[in-house]
Amino acid sequence: MKDSEARGIVLKKFYDLRGEKSHLEMTDLKDTGLPRNSVERVLEQLAEPKLINWNPRKNYMGGENRYTVIMASISSFGVDVVEGGAQPPIAITIDASVNVHGSQGVQIGGQGNILNVSLDVERLNSFIDSSGASVHEKWAAKGLLRRSAENPLVKTAIEWLIKTHTGK
Repeated sequence: MKDSEARGIVLKKFYDLRGEKSHLEMTDLKDTGLPRNSVERVLEQLAEPKLINWNPRKNYMGGENRYTVIMASISSFGVDVVEGGAQPPIAITIDASVNVHGSQGVQIGGQGNILNVSLDVERLNSFIDSSGASVHEKWAAKGLLRRSAENPLVKTAIEWLIKTHTGK
């Protein structure tokens, strides 16, 4: 398993339990299917870019160098990464699979079913040209459209709006 996948499993576990527990312990991460040493490594990797908040305690006695207590919680940045509102500073792969049982007519999208939204200014200009508006109104509308399409914030906002209304 790649580290990016392990990080995704652990971060998602923090995300899923955030409403139930204020802080997670190592025992809360046992059902991730990852060996303890992998979980410890992943916790260190998630803590460095502040995806989780933690206050670890290590046991240096008896030759072991393991965490005895982790007292960790997901940060608001970590929540944003899981929800897709922020780009992670390290590679994180979060499983987005969905299991459906006893249903008919269900369509679930995957990586090949992503809506790519772009502003097709030429097609919009053609629509403006075919309208019954005056030449001055068409010129003003095309200028506003061009400036909007060139503004990254406006473009992102329009893409968000389209995705929100199409559900994709």
